Amino acid sequence: NNEGIWILNDYKIDEKRVYPHKLVVVTGNKSLIIKKIEKNPRFSKRILQYDKTTEIINSETEIWNIKKALWNLYYSANQLLLYQNDDMMKSDRIIPDNLKSKIDKKRALVSNHGKGYCNEENNYAFIEIRNSINDHFFRIEPLTRYFSWPLIIVVIDERIQDHAENETYYIDRSDDCKVPNPCYCDTGIPYKILYSKTNILVPPKKNCNLNEQNFNDSYKEIINYIQDKAKSKSAEFLVIHLGIIEKLISAFNESSKSKSYNKDNEISDFIKNIICFQNGYEIIEYDKIIITSGRGVPHNLPEDIRYVNFSIVSQCLIDVHNKFAFTEALYSSRRIIKN
Repeated sequence: NNEGIWILNDYKIDEKRVYPHKLVVVTGNKSLIIKKIEKNPRFSKRILQYDKTTEIINSETEIWNIKKALWNLYYSANQLLLYQNDDMMKSDRIIPDNLKSKIDKKRALVSNHGKGYCNEENNYAFIEIRNSINDHFFRIEPLTRYFSWPLIIVVIDERIQDHAENETYYIDRSDDCKVPNPCYCDTGIPYKILYSKTNILVPPKKNCNLNEQNFNDSYKEIINYIQDKAKSKSAEFLVIHLGIIEKLISAFNESSKSKSYNKDNEISDFIKNIICFQNGYEIIEYDKIIITSGRGVPHNLPEDIRYVNFSIVSQCLIDVHNKFAFTEALYSSRRIIKN
């Protein structure tokens, strides 16, 4: 327990407790345990089903080796293998063959302070910029870094949208720049390009202005964007600010002639019935939705949904800009138990 590994029988799972662990390993009566923890915001979304866990624990004397073996199994189950090649760590321009199928056979590049970005943009589907502020996120096992690259994350927040539309990341000039002026060396890279190159999707303001005082005129466009981009088969997470949901509810109530939703206690119902469903079919899995807010713990936050404070979103997408850190924060998100 002190080493971060808890061993629980299914009958010892506390229905009221929020568990902080990053990986849940299920053995034994899988159907009963999975029913309790799958799509349950009190647990990590990372679940590994493996019958021979006891063999690993009994054969390894070092806790780190046990953890490493289980993580390796988890990523292998997701078609990703553990890589420890020193050359791989030095050159992030190379993606192993087994990863190419996971990222649609497109290559990736981690560029030091953006140097060379202008030359590589059209050659790589994914580009993450490495700099002194976020450097510590790259000193990790390669498998975890690779795993975050192909995941699509949809972010619906007015501050992130403003940053994407109005801010620029200035890169180091490349000595062998092959792009005719002006290029990113001269103009910097718009954050909307950086986000798209790391599979973080933010709605364009011209179609969905999230800063509008109300959404009476844009309600349908915003809902359509969310449903189109955050479909469960394509997106891993939908991060949406609580204030956006409240404005969507107000706009829906204005236009609806039958049903209306209370912003204080029916947010969960609105998300499930209006955002997650389209033409009678569930197109967005409810457990993939994460609410964010900067208000601390909002009084109207549903207890059956995952939550991250906006300070985390801002740090990962504005202050530091690192896809891996953002992905880890979202996988670690849990429901909030109110006092």
